[in-house]
Amino acid sequence: METHEVHESLHARRFFCYCEEGSADTELAVTTPTLHCEELRSVMVAYSASVTEDVLVTFKSHDGEAFDTMLQKIPLSAARYGVWLVEGHIILHPDDAIEVVAPAGGGGITAAISVQTEAV
Repeated sequence: METHEVHESLHARRFFCYCEEGSADTELAVTTPTLHCEELRSVMVAYSASVTEDVLVTFKSHDGEAFDTMLQKIPLSAARYGVWLVEGHIILHPDDAIEVVAPAGGGGITAAISVQTEAV
């Protein structure tokens, strides 16, 4: 997984982008590492061709599976791209994670996932 830190010098804010590309005909699951407090901003998924799938976004708690919560289902219906722009505040503490699962698209189709956060 690639992690990019994006600087916005005007306001001294720190953004992070966790990105990964999958292989053809394979489910892609991305779990973000959280080493300090971050706020979830958005999740994007892109397939190499149109698919009809549900991409699941789940909060994985550092307190254990009993506290894990599905946050969003990004439905794709004959579409290549899906985006979830988070409304409200979802704060990730150290050792929490966001898991995004993009099902296999079939027919040689690949998927890519990008999760954006901001340091708080």
